[in-house]
Amino acid sequence: PPASPIPLFLPPPPGPIAAARSPAYSGLPRRRRCEASRDLFLDFANALVSPKLAPLCPSGGSPRLPGVTLDSSPQLPRILCIVFPARLEPMMFRKPTEECLLYEENCKHFPQHMLQFFSLTLAECSSNNGLIQLYGYIAARDGRDRMLNYVLNHSRDDPVIVQQRSLIQMTGPKRGIEMYSPVFIEFDLRVKNGGQEEDDLQLIDGAIACYDQKPWRPIKHRINGKCGTVDISLAYVEHAVEATIEVVVSEVHSGFSLSLSSLIYIMENYEEIPLFHGTIDQSRGLRRFVVAVTSGTVMKLKFRFGSNNVERCCSFKAKLHGCVRRQIKHELASITVKVYWSTI
Repeated sequence: PPASPIPLFLPPPPGPIAAARSPAYSGLPRRRRCEASRDLFLDFANALVSPKLAPLCPSGGSPRLPGVTLDSSPQLPRILCIVFPARLEPMMFRKPTEECLLYEENCKHFPQHMLQFFSLTLAECSSNNGLIQLYGYIAARDGRDRMLNYVLNHSRDDPVIVQQRSLIQMTGPKRGIEMYSPVFIEFDLRVKNGGQEEDDLQLIDGAIACYDQKPWRPIKHRINGKCGTVDISLAYVEHAVEATIEVVVSEVHSGFSLSLSSLIYIMENYEEIPLFHGTIDQSRGLRRFVVAVTSGTVMKLKFRFGSNNVERCCSFKAKLHGCVRRQIKHELASITVKVYWSTI
């Protein structure tokens, strides 16, 4: 996607992305970081609805979020919350109620504006080891439960291996990310650099807030860290429903590479979301994928098989409720796809 036309820090009126990096936040252990960020989410949400508060980036001053200290005197934000990963599940309303079935026009379920991550890219890293082992997390907090909805989450014992300027395969989100209120995105990624955790390098550490009242196409937002840079691509999808995608690969005759991506329609264009890339050597199911799709539009799933990248596609029209099944036959394997539609 093109570079973001929106500066990282804007004078009032604010743009959709602002950032917070501070000694009060970045230096905390993971559990206390999570507690602090959840509390800051509340402060930030309150700030956006209060016209009396100072702008995010006062003219000539340091960019800041309410409640985050950015000067040289660290001040720990108050810690009032309990830390848990997101508890709400996807597909919560995939089955229509009796009222929905009898009187479709009276259905009480509606599309919602949602935030969609398109890709994560390791743009730069000071480590010159070729293959780089990353661990840590990127997570979103929305107004539904304000808990961590992981977009990427790897432990130190199970790092993801990437190269510079390559995509980092996402592991989430667990459910759709609501954009009715500001979304707080927290990140702490590190480079495994030896046998001891003390030898590891901090890649990026901090948080950004996304907020706006109008949709935008995927934009690239660059996060600069102590020893590298990560690009995130994300978009505001209006009137969206939640597509939960389940893929089962069967009848595998020999090992082959498989890529899967989703194409969703945003502002008169189809935009691609890489979902999976890996080697298939036996029958198995892939992880569950959750994608925000504008209601009434068509989502396309594109499979690429083998080294020749032979493509197979299937399409699904977004709706409020239900489940649709598709079967793809290929000489290398058989693919069963189920897409569950739900509001959030």
